[in-house]
Amino acid sequence: MRLALVYLWKEWRAQRAILIAYTLLVFTCLSLGLSLAPTHYWFDEAFGVHALGWFVTAGVIGAVAFAAPGLVRAEFAVQHDRFVRRLPGALGPALGGKLLFLLLACALLPLLGLLVGEVFVTARGADWNGLFTWRWDGGVEFEPIKAFYATFALLLAPWVFAIGCWLPGGRMAIGGAVLFTLLVGVGVFAVLRQSPNLEKGIAWHGWLWAVAPLGVLVAAVSFARGRRGGGPLRSARLGLTTAGLGLLPPAVWFGAAAYDYHHPDPGALVEIDVQGLSPDGRFALVRGNAHQAYSDVTFRVDLTDGAALQVTGVDAVLSGDLGPPFLFSDWRGANRFWSCFGLDDRVHLFDLSTGELIEDVDYDPKSGRFALPPELAAAVVASRRQESLLRAPGDRPLWFEGDVLCRESADSSVVRVPLDLGERVAVRAAGHGFRVARASTPFAFDWRGRRWPIGDALFVGDVAVFARPRPGGRLEWCVREFDGTERVCSALAGRQVVGLCDDATLLVKRLVREGEGSHELALFTPADGALVELPMPPGVASREVDPLLPFHRVGSLLARDPRGRIWLSVGGRTERTILWLDPADRSLRRADLGVADLGRFQLLDWPDADSVLLSDRRSIVRIDTATRVRSVLFPRVR
Repeated sequence: MRLALVYLWKEWRAQRAILIAYTLLVFTCLSLGLSLAPTHYWFDEAFGVHALGWFVTAGVIGAVAFAAPGLVRAEFAVQHDRFVRRLPGALGPALGGKLLFLLLACALLPLLGLLVGEVFVTARGADWNGLFTWRWDGGVEFEPIKAFYATFALLLAPWVFAIGCWLPGGRMAIGGAVLFTLLVGVGVFAVLRQSPNLEKGIAWHGWLWAVAPLGVLVAAVSFARGRRGGGPLRSARLGLTTAGLGLLPPAVWFGAAAYDYHHPDPGALVEIDVQGLSPDGRFALVRGNAHQAYSDVTFRVDLTDGAALQVTGVDAVLSGDLGPPFLFSDWRGANRFWSCFGLDDRVHLFDLSTGELIEDVDYDPKSGRFALPPELAAAVVASRRQESLLRAPGDRPLWFEGDVLCRESADSSVVRVPLDLGERVAVRAAGHGFRVARASTPFAFDWRGRRWPIGDALFVGDVAVFARPRPGGRLEWCVREFDGTERVCSALAGRQVVGLCDDATLLVKRLVREGEGSHELALFTPADGALVELPMPPGVASREVDPLLPFHRVGSLLARDPRGRIWLSVGGRTERTILWLDPADRSLRRADLGVADLGRFQLLDWPDADSVLLSDRRSIVRIDTATRVRSVLFPRVR
C-alpha cells in the first residue's frame, strides 16, 4: 500500500499541470459566460440550478477527458514517471496508485466544480432551490436537471484508462472509448429498435453498478497483465477478452428479455385484447404482451383447453377487413378469415378456424383489394355471407362481394345489386340498410340497394327514420318513403333511437337532463306511430342506457342471445347493471351475473342459451346466467 501511495504521488506530479490549467481555464470561462448570458434564457429551471449543473459537468469532463487518459499518456512523459517500462513487479503497485488517483479525481473534480458553482451563484445573488421539490406528504425529492446526468459519465472513466492501454502511446483514449461505447450501443439500439419500449419492462438500471467495476477489471488486466512483457496489442487482446467475458452475462440477460418480448408466455400477459372468435366460438384471437408498454403479439387461443399458439409477432396486426367496402365493425368479431399486415409490406391471410396462415396473397394497397385463388375466394365469400351483420327484412343476410351488394332471398337464392361506392369507402350499418362514410355528400342505401339522399337515416323495412334539426336546437323525427313522402313522428319528440329490435320496431329512450331522473325506454313502430313504454325494474335508475353488442359491433339489428333477449347496460359512470329486454312480451328484467363491476367487462359472445362469454382485459370468462358459476377459459391456472 505504501508503494501504491508513492505511485499516487507520482501520478499527481505527472498530471497536475494539465488538471490545474484545465480547471482554471474552464471555471473562469464558465463564470464569464454565465455572467454575460441573459438569465431569462434559462427558462426551464432557475438560473442558479443551471449554473451549478454546468460547473459540475465541467468537473466531470476534467475527470473523464483529462485525468483518465492521462493515466496512460503520462507513462510516456518525464523519464522518472515511466512506470510501464519498469520491472513487471512494479506494475501492480503502479496500477493501485493509478486507480486511487482516478477515484480521487472522479470524486474531487465534480465536487470542486460544485463548490466553485455555489460561490458563483451566491455572488450573483441567485439560489439553487430548484434542485429540490416538496411533496404534499412533507417529503423532499431531488430533481436534477439534465446537466446533472453528466455525472453518469464517471462510470466510463475506468474504461478510458483501459482502452488507453490498448493504443500506442496512450493516444486517442477518449476516441477509442467513444468508439467502443458506440459499438456496444449499436447492438443495444438494434435490439431496442426491434423491441419498442423494452427498456420499460426490464430492470436495466441495476447493471449500471457493474459498469465501473468491470472497467476497473479490464484496466487491471490490460495494464498489469497486458504490459507484462508486452505492448498495446497484448493489452488489447487480453483487455478485449476480459471485456467480452464481462459483457456476456448482461448480453445474455438482455437477449433473453428481448426473446420474451417477442415470444411472451401466454399465461403471463398483463393485459389482453380479444379481437375475435371463430364462427363456432371455439377459438379466440387474443393480443397482448408481458408488459403494458410493450407492443402486442397475437395468439390463437383454444377456449376448450386454454392452449395458445402465437400467430404473429409485434411486426404484424390482424384485421377482419377483406377488401372494400370496409365495414366499421368488421375489423374484429366472429370472423373466420383475417388479413395479416406486416411491417415488411407482405400480406397474409389467416384462417382462425383451422389455424392456417396463407402467406403472400396478392393485395393491391391502392385499392385495398385482394386477388385470391378461386377456392379460397369462394371460402372467403361464404364466410362473409355467414358472418355479415347487415340484414334485410326477415333476418336475411346482406353482404358485399366487391362493389356488389348481395342479399339472400326467401328461397335462398342470391340477389345481386351493383353499387357505385368509390374506392376504399367505409360503410356503417343503419337498420335495414347502411350509411356511406368518407364521401363529400352523405347518403345512405336501403336493403334493396336504392340510394337515399339522407346521410343519417335508419331504415325500418322500406322506410327511413331520421331526425331533422329545428330552431332552438330541438330535433324533429320524421318517417320518409322512397318516393319522398314524409310524416312527422310526434311520439319521438325528445327521444333518441337506440337500435332496431326487429323488422318493425325501434328501441328508443327519452333524453334526460341533469336532475331530471333516469332514462325511460320505449318501443316505437314507424308503420303506425305506436309507442309502448317499458317500465324499468324496481331499483334501477340510470342516466345511461346502451345496448351490449358482441365486440361492440354495430349491425342492422340489436344483438340477441340464443333466448332472443336484448342485453342493455344501464347505470352511471361507476356502477353498471345489465337488463334483459324480451321483445316478445315487451318486458325488462334485471340480470344478476354475480359480477361486482360489470363496467370492466366486454361482451364477446353467447356460447349457448344459458351462458355468456366476457373479457375484462385480463382474462376470458364464461358465466352461467342461471347459476352464476364463473369459469376462466383463458389464461388457465397451471
